[in-house]
Amino acid sequence: MPARVVVLGGGYAGVACVRRLQSRAGRDLQVTLVDRNPFHTLLTETHTVAAGTRPVSTVALPFDFGPQVRRLEAEVTAIHPEGRWVETTAGSLEYDYLVFALGGADQDYGIPGVREHALFLRGIDDARRIRAALAALPRQAPVVIVGGGLTGVELAAEIALSRPGGSLTVVEGAPTLLPSLHPGLALRARRRLGWLGVNVRTGSPVRAVGPDRVELADGTVLPHRLLIWVAGVKGHPLTAQLKVRRDRAGRVEVDAYLRSSRPEIYVIGDSAAFRPAPDARPLAPSGQLSEQMGFAAADDLLSRLEGGPGVPFRPHFRGVLLDLGGLAAAGLIYRLQVAGPVAHLAKRAAVAGHVARTLGLRSLFRLLTGRGLPVGSTPGPQPAAPAGPRVHGETGSRENTRVEEAAPDTAGGKARWTAQGTDASQTAPNTAAMAGGPAAGAELPGEAGFPGSPADPGSAGFPPP
Repeated sequence: MPARVVVLGGGYAGVACVRRLQSRAGRDLQVTLVDRNPFHTLLTETHTVAAGTRPVSTVALPFDFGPQVRRLEAEVTAIHPEGRWVETTAGSLEYDYLVFALGGADQDYGIPGVREHALFLRGIDDARRIRAALAALPRQAPVVIVGGGLTGVELAAEIALSRPGGSLTVVEGAPTLLPSLHPGLALRARRRLGWLGVNVRTGSPVRAVGPDRVELADGTVLPHRLLIWVAGVKGHPLTAQLKVRRDRAGRVEVDAYLRSSRPEIYVIGDSAAFRPAPDARPLAPSGQLSEQMGFAAADDLLSRLEGGPGVPFRPHFRGVLLDLGGLAAAGLIYRLQVAGPVAHLAKRAAVAGHVARTLGLRSLFRLLTGRGLPVGSTPGPQPAAPAGPRVHGETGSRENTRVEEAAPDTAGGKARWTAQGTDASQTAPNTAAMAGGPAAGAELPGEAGFPGSPADPGSAGFPPP
């Protein structure tokens, strides 16, 4: 019987893991990817969609794995580690190895009013909500972005370009923008935002949020008609169901092989707390780190399936690049500072490299030609679908339960269940493109990019977990 590997989440970590496992999938290895969407989202680029400067088709690409990879379009609702099975909105799956790559959750630090009055940015749906809210506001209506990390700076620059002369404020609790990056990058970012007319307030974290105001710790009150919160990341809520060791931010403590305290469960991406040394702090989440984790987890798993000792994870920092609106950009390529069009082209190349490595050349062609998901056609989370895997057995009992492959439902041009030998992106001619999931080294910046991270720990002035 082939080893059953279930990968939860098709973000930066998940797609990298599946891509590497795909080479061995077949008679001795069954690989299943579970994601709520049929596409991979370039989370580090969603600020452009939120600001309305780029269409959805530029940040979302269809999963394009071979027929040896099974795909289930569903949301994960529960995880049962003792019985080694997962519940989804389209049925349940049993596993021998589980790869948890569902990303993280927005960190609000328990500040009153944030959940009730702020919009977040962790996917295409969030980006669309922000874009719609901006479009409904008068030009001079005050907009406040909390979080001066990479995402906050990039979003502010794009909004300022799309709404010239508008009222826009970025709040960062640390003394400077981009607090964990090179001081030269922080200075360049602040100058650029100032030139774009953005008001930047640093040195005082947020104390409370109301429906029309943001209160800072120094007593300052900022009015707002729209509040966007991009101030950090914490572990996904479902990590609690894994029943493994977690840190105070809800991220799972993993070993040198990216395994949790349950060795059959790997945790990669934003919900993983990986320490490069026993006395080191966990590396900050980033798109770059997530991709590296995905490849490393697959390499370790394949080694163990062959009877080997495993392959330890050795992250490496390739750089960090940030958009500053239009062709303006800045960053580090390894240790070399770059700026202007060179940095802009370098970031585009970094995004293209991620797509080529994890999704393949066909997806790279879609990215370069903009042939992705048309605006307005992104499917949201789906309820249990008749065409999904059918669960057999007594209700509430795991004995004699099995998942049958069902024919893909291509109604509306979308296949919800892709089984062995069937690829939804091939069999559903109208399947729209694109997926969701988000720098390694001795000390990684909190918003490390290349490609950059949607997660900006500490960017509201609160220490990273």
